[in-house]
Amino acid sequence: MEVNSKFKELTVQQLQARQKMVTGLLVGFGIVTLISLAALSYLLAKGSSNNTMTMLTLGCSVTLLFSSIYLMLIAAEIKLRNSK
Repeated sequence: MEVNSKFKELTVQQLQARQKMVTGLLVGFGIVTLISLAALSYLLAKGSSNNTMTMLTLGCSVTLLFSSIYLMLIAAEIKLRNSK
């Protein structure tokens, strides 16, 4: 795995800094996703179709998925190094 080889080159402090950054990104994208879901629900209940809001919500959801996978990989690498 290419990502794991990049993690092996970083120190634990650098990994923890990346973990903190990715966690912040996840929180930010989560808030944007919730707001866009609420706005999309309101617009759909109102009867108007808004394709832009749908794409924004789907894009944020995909970003959340990949960011959470990346965060889990970082956490696994930190746990592996701390167990040594």
